[in-house]
Parts: sequence; C-alpha cells; structure tokens
Amino acid sequence: MTVWGGQFEQLESATRRLQIVVPLTLLLIFGILTATFGSVRHAALVFSGVPLAWTGGVLALVARASCSRSRRASASSRCRGSRC
Repeated sequence: MTVWGGQFEQLESATRRLQIVVPLTLLLIFGILTATFGSVRHAALVFSGVPLAWTGGVLALVARASCSRSRRASASSRCRGSRC
C-alpha cells in the first residue's frame, strides 16, 4: 500500500470536501430562492443563470491571464536596455 503525503494528500482531501460542500451549497441557494420567490419555477429560472455566470467567470479569468502574459512580454522587451 502506498501512502501519499504533502500536496497530493491535501489536494485529495480538498477534492473530497468540495464534492460534498458545493452541491449542498447550491441546494441551499436553490432553497433560499424558492422561499424568496414562493415558486420552484421562478427559483429555477433564476438559478438557470448559474452556468452562464460560471462560463463568464472562466472566460474573464482566461482573458485576464492572456492579457497579463502579453504585458509581461512587452515589459521584458522594454527592460532589456540599461535603463530598466
């Protein structure tokens, strides 16, 4: 039997925890929306925007990462002289 430690073990632990916490959180949010609107249909309509929000968040992170990479590349080309 192999015993893994360090970062891998922490990653596995965090993954197991998130597999429980994330669905419970989403269910809790759906329950709050249902209680607020008094209708499962209206709560589902509002909750249907969650995948779109996730997609937009991921795209924003990708755009930010590519933008910061291009800034670093242009900054390093400017700093090659003696005045950097």
